[in-house]
Amino acid sequence: MTKLKIDYSEARDWYIKGDKEKEGIKYPSLPDIAREFEYSLSTLRKKAANEGWFKKYLLLRAYTRSDNKDQVHSDTNTNNRHSINQAS
Repeated sequence: MTKLKIDYSEARDWYIKGDKEKEGIKYPSLPDIAREFEYSLSTLRKKAANEGWFKKYLLLRAYTRSDNKDQVHSDTNTNNRHSINQAS
């Protein structure tokens, strides 16, 4: 039996970089990504944790502080919304 290897790069990029909108950048939660790409949520969470997606998101935000807009990202463990206020 051949195992199909899933490419998570598009999901990872969406989680880390988010979507640019009028009111700023909006970041999807892992459940949103799992629904959109029809991935198993448990597998996606494991993949995100093993590859450090949230840490990559934080590093990217630290290097791209170019405006004063509020950024929203879902915490993968609690599904709570967190606001990150950026300072110039």
